Amino acid sequence: MNLWRLTLREISHRRLHFGLGLISVSAAVSVYISTTILLRDKSLRDEDALVRMERQQKEQIAEDQATRAQALQKRRMELENKLGALRSRLRTEFAAKRGELSAQLGKRQIELEGDLRETQEILRASLKEREFAVAKAGAELQDAMRKITKGLGFNILILPRDQDLNRFHLEGVATAVMPEALVTKLAGSKIVTVNHLLPVVTRRIKWPERDNLEVVLIGTRGEVPLAHRDPKKPLIDAVPKGVMIVGHTVGRRLGIKAGQEVELLGREFKVAKVHGERGSMDDSSIWLNLGEAQELLKMQNVINAILALECNCATVDRVGEIRAEIAGILPGTQIIERGSQALARAEARNKAKAQADADLEQAAANARKTLEEQQRTAQATLAAQKTANEETLAAQSQRDAATLKIHEDKNAELITSQRKGDVIALKQERKNADALLQNERNSRDILRDQNHRFADILIPLVVAASALWVGLLTYGNARRRQAEVGILRAIGLNTGQVLGLFLGKALLLGLLGAALGLVAGLTMGLAMGNRGIEEARTLQLFEARQLLIAASLAPVIAMLGSWLPAILAARQDPAVVLQEE
Repeated sequence: MNLWRLTLREISHRRLHFGLGLISVSAAVSVYISTTILLRDKSLRDEDALVRMERQQKEQIAEDQATRAQALQKRRMELENKLGALRSRLRTEFAAKRGELSAQLGKRQIELEGDLRETQEILRASLKEREFAVAKAGAELQDAMRKITKGLGFNILILPRDQDLNRFHLEGVATAVMPEALVTKLAGSKIVTVNHLLPVVTRRIKWPERDNLEVVLIGTRGEVPLAHRDPKKPLIDAVPKGVMIVGHTVGRRLGIKAGQEVELLGREFKVAKVHGERGSMDDSSIWLNLGEAQELLKMQNVINAILALECNCATVDRVGEIRAEIAGILPGTQIIERGSQALARAEARNKAKAQADADLEQAAANARKTLEEQQRTAQATLAAQKTANEETLAAQSQRDAATLKIHEDKNAELITSQRKGDVIALKQERKNADALLQNERNSRDILRDQNHRFADILIPLVVAASALWVGLLTYGNARRRQAEVGILRAIGLNTGQVLGLFLGKALLLGLLGAALGLVAGLTMGLAMGNRGIEEARTLQLFEARQLLIAASLAPVIAMLGSWLPAILAARQDPAVVLQEE
């Protein structure tokens, strides 16, 4: 019985099995061949690159050396020409400078005398302008102080005639009422003694939701503008509906914060603000919208008082004029001026006037002093300029002589320094080129060593994986052919023949895998190395020893992978196998 015939039939019968093994062996060979080609290609390319780099560096150094020699010669000629021209120019300029400085000295003396006279006239005119400006600034200061004193607040109270003033001063709040329409009537009149009208209701109450804490409830709707005047910025902002503003003491005692919801007399309010400490009845007060306060106090359409701000009246009896004018418009009312605030306004106006007068006098004194100082300065400047011009003329003569000597020495030094610099630069350039070439060579050597170490790991792993895969395929084949092997043993095949049957198949697998792997490896290596077959140095990528190793590697992989499964199959007892089947 022909073993090769049995082997070929086995391959034909199990083509997929044989194909998988062939792919594995071919892959191992192609990896070995392509890796070897790529490593060899990288080495050749590195050698070429280093040779080109060294040649370019030598050419560049030679070119730089020639360029520096030409530049040195040109520089020497330029410096010699400049030195001669400088020598002639300095002699000419020295003589011209002497005459120029003499002329400038006389001209400067005339200019300084004229400037002194002009400065005196300017300072006199400036003194008059300054006096006018200070007077104007004083008037503006008085006006500014008048506006600032608005921050002191309302200083006129319009109360109902039946309000007990003694009780008002004792309790701090008004108890009598008058129609709310009175404030509209007053605003619509042509009153001139007051402005910033603010209707209010006030009442001392106990806050039932807050342990009956006694507070002053103030309701206001915001200032009412006068019909015959342009609207003015209000002294205080209006309180919106549903909002409460709390005095300092009330807020601190009850722990009320801005943004908090509180209940007062059965109605909810949102606290918009808690005032800082003012040291007055305001610290124990709460403010609501006028309409809501009237509803809570059952005082619809009535108010307790109208607050106002007196105008800047330049009369002795301010209050008398205010009372007379308001009485003609609102009979049945009485007027109170808050003395401390009115006094503060008057003192502020007097202070502004006194300050303006003092500033005016000080400005006049400063202007006179400045005029005297500038006159002395102008005279001193004229004397100093005369001395400086004389010194400059003498110093210029010395500097010109020294400059000529310095330029002569400097030009000679530049020629010597340029020659030394060129020599040092060429040496450094050669040194840098050698270091750069060595660094490039070291970098490429390190990268080549890394590639070789990687290949030393990759190739054994691929070979081992291929052998293991062939062994697994052979073992599986032997398991499936137990019955066939038993029959062959029963009809007379010995152990060696059965072993030859499996190893022969492995040999064919290795030979075919070697051929395919060589072709695939050469193709992959050339393609990945970006080289064509026609290139002159392509043949240097191949070595006969590597091709022999690759050709023998495939059969060895196949035989090693199939050896152990083949021995196991050949040693099986045919009687036992046939009995199991």
